[in-house]
Amino acid sequence: MNYNNKYRFQFKHFSINDSDCAMKIGTDGVLLGAWADVSASSNVLDIGSGSGLISLMAAQRSNASITGIEIDPLAAKQSIENIKDSHWSNRISIINSDFVVWASMPHNISCFDHIVSNPPFFNNGPVAPNRQRATARHSNSLGYDQLIKLSKKLLTDNGKLSIISPVERQDDIIFYSELEHMFISRLTHVYSRTGGKATRLLWEFSKIKCTTEYTSLSIRETNNNFSQEYINLTTDFYLNI
Repeated sequence: MNYNNKYRFQFKHFSINDSDCAMKIGTDGVLLGAWADVSASSNVLDIGSGSGLISLMAAQRSNASITGIEIDPLAAKQSIENIKDSHWSNRISIINSDFVVWASMPHNISCFDHIVSNPPFFNNGPVAPNRQRATARHSNSLGYDQLIKLSKKLLTDNGKLSIISPVERQDDIIFYSELEHMFISRLTHVYSRTGGKATRLLWEFSKIKCTTEYTSLSIRETNNNFSQEYINLTTDFYLNI
């Protein structure tokens, strides 16, 4: 299959073409894919699967069956192509559907022991003029409230939900999780550079009441080199780190 190499990103054990995807491969997706603890999972759901990055990372780190839900037909088609070229095509399926509609189907309830999502970030301000990019980047189509509420329905009793968010949405997410009686089991503050301000949060939620494990992660040191903790987290994926 001929891909435009301009849009192909080569990881250690798979490669991805994201030329038809509104949102390109970025640090957020890699962070979540490497951080989410799917090692013992049997059935994983990737909400807003895009190019298939997180689904492929989950497949590399587990023996789970993985389902990706993607609303954009171009991204869904391209992720299927990416997965066909991987070692784990027999364990990953991509569904082109609106997650809100799909999650309402009775046969999907309580089916997944881990859900991962790199959801839309921006819930206000101007929307991108490109409709495909706007859908991928804005939470008009899927907000944190719906994400948490519907994920709870789809999770098994011992299931986990892992997401990444901007720091600015922390209070909203805590409010929505408390509303749905979803408990924060892990919370990691992510810093772009040591000594700076946290820019992202990595969340893991549980349906079972638990004590929260708080950690922090810096991507780069003050000298702009990657930090050792970031290297340790992503070394199984990046070629040159």
